[in-house]
Amino acid sequence: MRPRSDFDGNELIRFLRRLNLAPGHFVVLGSGPMWARGLRDRLNDLDIVAKGPAWRTAEWSPGGATLVSGPLSNEPMVCFLDGRIEIASTWVTDEHCVDELIESADDIHGIPFARLDHVLESKLTLNRKKDQGDISILKEELNRRPLALAGC
Repeated sequence: MRPRSDFDGNELIRFLRRLNLAPGHFVVLGSGPMWARGLRDRLNDLDIVAKGPAWRTAEWSPGGATLVSGPLSNEPMVCFLDGRIEIASTWVTDEHCVDELIESADDIHGIPFARLDHVLESKLTLNRKKDQGDISILKEELNRRPLALAGC
């Protein structure tokens, strides 16, 4: 992994910081954790799971938010920047424990990003064509280093 020199210059990261979500109550998932660790060159969107005060902040934010139903869960989801930032209260399936995802997140430049094993698990669950490249990269990266696995 290579550290990012462009982290705080990214428009999505700047917007996320301005939302000022409550620490310990949200985590960035999807491909964001790969980008933050230098495993992807571009950050096209941010997928975030939030609970409690972080969810309420997102839900009531005046920053151009749109409230929609999540495509997989039908649960409420808040979208910003024309859907480039999506904040949900659940993740992929019920088997993904939101508390575990948040509590086990890695702090990168002050933002909680999901562990790579959790990212891989969710991409395998979705198993979309667009995720296949990420799945290969994640498997290779996770095979290169020891990992303490924890369940929900």
